[in-house]
Amino acid sequence: MVAPVQPKAPKEQPREQLQLLLDAPATPDRVVAVANMFADAARAAGADASTVTMEVHNWATDATLRGWGEEGARQVNDIIWVLREPTLAIAQAPQLRGVAQAFAKHGKALAKSGGRFRHKGARGRKGDLGVLDDRFVDVMERVGKDDTVPVQRVGTTELHTPVLRVGRVQVDQPLKVRIIAGGKACEVSFDGPEAARRVLADAAIEEHWCRVQISARWVLEDGAHRLDPTSIVVRDATRWTPLSGAASLTQIGTLSAATSALLLDQLIDEE
Repeated sequence: MVAPVQPKAPKEQPREQLQLLLDAPATPDRVVAVANMFADAARAAGADASTVTMEVHNWATDATLRGWGEEGARQVNDIIWVLREPTLAIAQAPQLRGVAQAFAKHGKALAKSGGRFRHKGARGRKGDLGVLDDRFVDVMERVGKDDTVPVQRVGTTELHTPVLRVGRVQVDQPLKVRIIAGGKACEVSFDGPEAARRVLADAAIEEHWCRVQISARWVLEDGAHRLDPTSIVVRDATRWTPLSGAASLTQIGTLSAATSALLLDQLIDEE
């Protein structure tokens, strides 16, 4: 009897590897689900058999997706990016939405099996990427369906703020205004009419508040868009005096029906 020939170990080693470990036996259904999940995720990342391979162990469910060469490493890293930062990854690379869809579709059958993802990179770099549970599947379903999450938004809004300072650090530098935005003091740019500049200067001297119109950028952070203080430009300003509760009641008669209804709703919500 001739002993089987052992395949030679490849000279090249995989550049990046994504591993899924399940604390459960490798039943046929689990193996199929893992294989389909990795196969669909790899296809969505643009991989094929020449750049990405997969290995599944049959005792405990242990599957590894391996990226070969620079292209395979990039494709596996794209899949890992979706696992690490799903909202940001899909927002910046919408073509990876299929990766999230693959994890959501096939992950449902594996969510109760105690799974966890690990990254094994070049030069022995390793790291946990999270667990495969119901919450993971929910997140992947959400980002897989949502195609309207921009990385940033640009627009205008109004702020009510004290004016802490108006001036220039040097004569040849643009005018800066120090206001409160997002609960913090911020040094922002000014590009508005002379009348607005005078309003801001008076507010800084007399220590009263202003209603300022700003243009700015809102950046996606942790799934929500947050105002980027470094992008704020003051476009206009008018004097604004906060009203006390008693003073507000004296103005009720001047409010429109819609505004009165909105105010009433807010008061009810606060109770």
